[in-house]
Amino acid sequence: MAGSAGPVGEFGPAEGYGAVDGYPAGGGFGPALDYAGYPPAPPTLSAAPAAPAVARWRRGLAWLVDFALVLGLAVLLGVLTFHRIAALLVSIPGLAGESAWQLLQSHGNLVRAGEGVGRHLWQSAVSDVRQAFLALVLLTFLYQFAALLLARGRTLGKALLGLRVGTLPAPDGRSAGLRRGQAAIRGAVTAIADIGLFATACCLLVGGSFLLAAVCWAIAVAVFWCNAVPALLGGRRSLADRFAGTRVAPVALPDRFTRGRATP
Repeated sequence: MAGSAGPVGEFGPAEGYGAVDGYPAGGGFGPALDYAGYPPAPPTLSAAPAAPAVARWRRGLAWLVDFALVLGLAVLLGVLTFHRIAALLVSIPGLAGESAWQLLQSHGNLVRAGEGVGRHLWQSAVSDVRQAFLALVLLTFLYQFAALLLARGRTLGKALLGLRVGTLPAPDGRSAGLRRGQAAIRGAVTAIADIGLFATACCLLVGGSFLLAAVCWAIAVAVFWCNAVPALLGGRRSLADRFAGTRVAPVALPDRFTRGRATP
């Protein structure tokens, strides 16, 4: 090998090696090179850590708790609607006035007058039922929206099972708070998939549109399972989560519950 070496000490050359087989002369070592003679590639940012998977039973139980609240609300609305229809039937002065008006319009045709009164009562009852279903869907949406926005992503079921709805993490791993638009989208999709389409099918059935009611019921069942099945598989993100850009993750316990006791 060609080149001059530096002073030799007790244990060999000290520093300042000369050019050896094409390497530049000089003391010490230059920047590390890879085998191709180029500097190594700069380190890349690692992907955001994946969210811990939520157990299927926790997700399912949280949904059951929230759906039980919706069913309880449906029972209350059903009782209220029943009393409204009963009050309509026993409203003797109003019914008598309606019957007299129908009798005057029928020119003495009692059958026609009776049909008019019965049609009026039926339309009023159908209207009451439709209003109850509409109120159920709206209240379900308001419950989901208010819980996600005001309770920091926790409905009653998710709070009891230690879960919360949050946004997808950024590339650096940080997760921003749930925005109002995301809460509205997720609440709307949840209300439609769980209650809205079924309520529409029931309204069509009460109105006499049997074929449309059957089609709407089939669509409601398909949408319900399309929203529920992904929440139990893979990334545990339901159809509502995918539309809103959210995810369901376990809630971290406060430090006072996770910090171990100091050993003496």
